[in-house]
Amino acid sequence: MGKGQRSRGINKPSSAARLRTLYYRNSKIRAKRIPSYKKNLTANIQNTSEMNEYRRWNVDALKSFLRQRGLKSTGCKEDLVALVYSANVMKIPCKPDAVKENIKRGETYRQLLSSPDGSLPDPLNYLKCGWLGEKDGMSCWPPTMYFDIATYIMTLTELGDRHKQLVKRLMSDYKEGKAYSYFASNWTKEIFFHPISDNSRYCFLKAECTPSESVKSTPHTTWVSVEKLSGSILNAYCTCFAG
Repeated sequence: MGKGQRSRGINKPSSAARLRTLYYRNSKIRAKRIPSYKKNLTANIQNTSEMNEYRRWNVDALKSFLRQRGLKSTGCKEDLVALVYSANVMKIPCKPDAVKENIKRGETYRQLLSSPDGSLPDPLNYLKCGWLGEKDGMSCWPPTMYFDIATYIMTLTELGDRHKQLVKRLMSDYKEGKAYSYFASNWTKEIFFHPISDNSRYCFLKAECTPSESVKSTPHTTWVSVEKLSGSILNAYCTCFAG
């Protein structure tokens, strides 16, 4: 690495630092460092009623505003005012509290268990027995192919901007043979099969997976609900934070 060069990710400014920078660029506190052609702009912003309103808040109110958005809430009052003002300019939303987040994740999880034939049993909490390992269950696996996996991922329109990136990464991994390398590296553990019932059109496949970025971490549990005859993927879930 050459002199004066820095690798990516090193000394990356925190969100609080970026917010302070935004504030100081639009205030008279650092007016001496701001070119003259910007002084009129900073003076106008400094005198806005919004800024004066924030200065009338007590420290506890400023800290509460920042904590609700997951931002740093330490420093002198002027720093807190800077962060609150900048958070408002950047329209940073409040983060859901733990209870609301758990409720939301629970609702999302229940939706993943829905099927055209009704709700499927929870493979993590309800189906405690009846799982077949690879030795006895592989012959029962549905005929799921790469095409079925790609088709399922391409239907995940709720991912928004991540959708295109995920599809692109999937295609790239397939061409480079990464799926097999993950398996050969034992990041994907033994795959278990559960028929749900003899009358069910669907079945579950379940396995533990070690994160490729952190092989020493505790493995996540993943499951996939698949149509037995066609091999079409109905839904999938992982116990990692992203789900």
